Amino acid sequence: MGTKKIKKSFLKKDKRALSEIVAYVLLIVIAVSISVLVYKWLSLQIPKEKPECPDGLSVSVASYECNPSGLSKVTIIFQNKGTFDVSALYVKASSDKNAPASKPLPAIYPSSIPDLDEVEPGFVLFELIKSGGKLLPGKERPVEFNYTNFTIPNSSPKIEKIQITPLVISGKNRVFCSEQTISAPVECTP
Repeated sequence: MGTKKIKKSFLKKDKRALSEIVAYVLLIVIAVSISVLVYKWLSLQIPKEKPECPDGLSVSVASYECNPSGLSKVTIIFQNKGTFDVSALYVKASSDKNAPASKPLPAIYPSSIPDLDEVEPGFVLFELIKSGGKLLPGKERPVEFNYTNFTIPNSSPKIEKIQITPLVISGKNRVFCSEQTISAPVECTP
């Protein structure tokens, strides 16, 4: 009878120890599962690719024509001198050639474009312009601008200098390629 008592007390201790081990194993499994879920969630929140400006990106002003229709408009022909497609530009102008170009120069887009109000002044989105598509390497593209708001007090509107910054667009992200920003003289008065 003594051996049965010893076996029962030994089994009771065994069950208690076993339940503690199961509890620790469950805690470890839950902690690992939560950490895997948090890692997956964070990896979805962080963008995979950050758009960057390629080194071979270069845009210049090939030529320009002031007031082609007698208004405060200028047609600037941009040339892609780089090795990559250019999908957009940010163009600022100044009415004083000694001052920095700081005011966005609004591009004139065809009136048939829906949601044209969403395009901010100064942005040239090449796919919205008549010939459409990106500005390809070695190619030129004319863009018409309105410079009515560029005035010096007691004078008519004029621009004397523009600044061009190419953009890389990836989805909804815009990256300004400030290293490739250029300034060019563009002297127009009505």
